[in-house]
Amino acid sequence: MKTIEAQLHDVYRSIKKDVPNLHCITFTISEFSQIPPYLHGFIHMGEECEEFKNVEELGNLVSDKVSSQARNEILYRRYDKEEGIDD
Repeated sequence: MKTIEAQLHDVYRSIKKDVPNLHCITFTISEFSQIPPYLHGFIHMGEECEEFKNVEELGNLVSDKVSSQARNEILYRRYDKEEGIDD
């Protein structure tokens, strides 16, 4: 159980590094009759909360958020340069 806990903490920290406004990730593993166990959960970023139905979707959500932040950062830098705004 300690190994699982450590791995989940590592997942959270690695996502938090790329998505600083990450507040929470929830994981649920469910099993119903006729349906094998499956994983799903929610990722809470800022005021957004998005569901993922598997690990691949979680990866896509994080990638989309990182790409969006990178694009915004480039736009802000370009605006600052054009406006002559210094830090």
